[in-house]
Amino acid sequence: MISIKGLKKSFGAQVVLDDLFFEIPDGKITVIIGRSGEGKSVLLKHMMGLIRPDSGEVVVDGVSLFTLDDFQLNENRKQFGMLFQNAALFDSMTVFENIAFPLVEHSVLSGNKITERVNDLISLVGMDEVVLKKFPSELSGGMRKRVGLARAIALKPKILLYDEPTTGLDPVMTDVVDHLILNTQKKLKVTSVVISHDISAVYAIADKIAMLHEGKILMDGTPDEFKNTNNEVIKNFLEGRATGEQLKDL
Repeated sequence: MISIKGLKKSFGAQVVLDDLFFEIPDGKITVIIGRSGEGKSVLLKHMMGLIRPDSGEVVVDGVSLFTLDDFQLNENRKQFGMLFQNAALFDSMTVFENIAFPLVEHSVLSGNKITERVNDLISLVGMDEVVLKKFPSELSGGMRKRVGLARAIALKPKILLYDEPTTGLDPVMTDVVDHLILNTQKKLKVTSVVISHDISAVYAIADKIAMLHEGKILMDGTPDEFKNTNNEVIKNFLEGRATGEQLKDL
């Protein structure tokens, strides 16, 4: 579904992505891991065409993004849904208005059809219609994630992007969100890309894992392949151990 070829991106003297090659399979959950500051979110933004690379290309469903003009690029982005780290709901809007927002902006559905779609979406993410009148401030962290996901899938995207979906959640709610991702994948048959630091969650949901390190994909493979790797950098990361070099920086 997504093919990344020779992607390079620097911000000033800082090289973030360094001749990166990577394939994201169709209809699967791919989880990208790596230390903070390694460029995971930058990579995600390239996939949506929000950032242009210094060189290289991103091909989404057969279309090379950076050959498109601005209008075509905006149209292409409609096949993406994004669940932001903190859900990024509009505080001044009700849950209904938050979920309906992309439908109002980017569809020709009537008011009644939008209401039907929002009701279907809130049910799909396991919530009751009573929450539709509430504001984000009245919701728990887990509930906000669910509402954010409902909004992300409102336009029936082919690709779902999750930026640290379990950050800030307790272990029980983390498990709930993991099951939500799996159930959404099962029901919608989309291609999912997840950025995560939560290793237990990674193993729970991933079909494929990729580790970003020093601007390149250090390794990609199945959860079992990562569990059995002999690569010390990957083992230290998965086991939560700092390297000697990192400790020197303290």
